[in-house]
Formats: sequence, C-alpha cells, structure tokens
Amino acid sequence: MKLEILEHSFITPEALGGEGYRKFCRLAELDAIPFGYGVLHCIQEDDANKHWTLVTTDVEYARSLVNQPILQGFQIDRFRIQRGRWPDEWPKRD
Repeated sequence: MKLEILEHSFITPEALGGEGYRKFCRLAELDAIPFGYGVLHCIQEDDANKHWTLVTTDVEYARSLVNQPILQGFQIDRFRIQRGRWPDEWPKRD
C-alpha cells in the first residue's frame, strides 16, 4: 500500500499544553504518555477517497517522514495505531 502524506501533527504536551494534550488523548482514546505522538494524515494512493491516520509514539520517526510525500517501504509497524479515517471522521466522544 502506498500512502501520500497530506498533513502531519505532533501531539505532545509541549505542543498542546498539559491540559490540551490530556484532553486530546482522552478524546482520541490514547494514553497520555510523556513524549506524545507523531500523527500522519494520509490518503491511499490507489484509492484517493481512503483516508488513513497513522499514530506513533516515536515522534522523531514521524518527523523524519514528513518530507517524503509518498510513503512506501516505511516501517508501518512503528505506527501502533492505524485508523482508516481522519480524526474529524472518528466517532464523536464526550
């Protein structure tokens, strides 16, 4: 599967502030870990309507990928969360 990165974000306590980070983690059902997450928002190249969100605890690995518009041959297993939608398409939680 080839993915194209459209956007990325770094969900860290530093980037969002402590309370913002904990709230995001709660809504996204992620553990609030000390160093946060690297998030890639992608589309599947052979099906542009298929959205993917890849989440890794290895923020530096995610940073190393953002300048590669097409992901192929990357270590998908380093992204412990792979959701077939983007965050704004995830089911709403209270």
